[in-house]
Amino acid sequence: MRKRPVIYYTLMLFIISVMFAGELFYVPHFIENGYTDQEISLILSLQAATAILFPPLIGVISDKVRSKRLVLMTGLILYSALLAMKPVLIGSFALSLLSAALINGDGSFIASISETWCMEEVSIANSRGSDMSYSPIRSGSSFGYALMGLIYTLLAARAGLSNTSIMIMTSALAITAFLIVLLGKRFETVSVHEQKRYSLKELRPTRLLRNYHYITFIIAYALMHSSISFGQNYLSQLLEDVGMSTSYSGMMGFIRAIVEIPSFFLTQRLIRKKGYTLPIVISTVMMAVSNLLTVIAGSFTLVVIAQLLLGFFSGMMFLFAPMYIYDHVPNNLSATAQTLASALINCVAVIGNLLSGYLIGLYGARSVFFLCGTLTLISLILFLLFNLAGRKKETVDEA
Repeated sequence: MRKRPVIYYTLMLFIISVMFAGELFYVPHFIENGYTDQEISLILSLQAATAILFPPLIGVISDKVRSKRLVLMTGLILYSALLAMKPVLIGSFALSLLSAALINGDGSFIASISETWCMEEVSIANSRGSDMSYSPIRSGSSFGYALMGLIYTLLAARAGLSNTSIMIMTSALAITAFLIVLLGKRFETVSVHEQKRYSLKELRPTRLLRNYHYITFIIAYALMHSSISFGQNYLSQLLEDVGMSTSYSGMMGFIRAIVEIPSFFLTQRLIRKKGYTLPIVISTVMMAVSNLLTVIAGSFTLVVIAQLLLGFFSGMMFLFAPMYIYDHVPNNLSATAQTLASALINCVAVIGNLLSGYLIGLYGARSVFFLCGTLTLISLILFLLFNLAGRKKETVDEA
């Protein structure tokens, strides 16, 4: 019986990530329809801006109603509808701008809420004596993203699958994910665990702003995440720079996602034995290395090697970041905390995308990856300084 919830949560994250694999082809879709680098950068910036607003708002609602499942179902239906309209609206820049922004805002809170739900279920199971682990559940997400990225790439290369068709398939996959979440009522033990619905006054989300470890971590995490939050948006331009088709964007997504899987198990082991600092240091240093390798890559082979490094070490980040946040905030604010972190990531992404459009015009796509590598190293320095200051603060408080 204990295995059934694990299978369900793994399947849920798997199908949601299969759905999200379509995002690998958003930029190629714009390129295919004649959008300029500046127009694409503007779209990506507005996408990130809506992802600042949507997740925290939905996170508070989720914590208030105590049912992440119902919130997730609503988001998936909206995501499906927006994706279905995307190919129709592509002829109008203004409408494409609006639809892309709404899609990304919706997708951001779907990702945050689904992962937070799974982590809460694991935490409750552990408190009841279970040895349930989050890493195999999260592996389902990476495997789904990798598998669908590969399938899309093969279909595009061998069967001529268009980017428009991928948008329609993504819409259908969102309905599939909705049905799986709909059937998961009996697995939502959080609602059984705590039936009370909080008022905003009782919930007091502003407590998070006074939580030193949480606030300082998400500041560093937002910069750390730059390689993913905006850097990979410009991989299509880099592929063209080394003489490859933008259709290989899906293959790059497959490469990154498939090597994330072993990194989850390694990271969970490191956290249990050494705490959070060691995996954070390893992950950030190697993500910076992968970005700098991308800058000097003169061939497709070097791009692939850089993507392998980024996939493995960003996979470490994908596991330790939500676990760190969950371990440092009140349980009844877990969704708000995760989605607020997502919003801050997207604040960096807004600035990064706007700056990237300017940098590409002056220096080419490689300059974006140099920027991401620099921001990643800065994030590590900030994390270590914040950590040191936090220890001194705790020593003073104890004295």
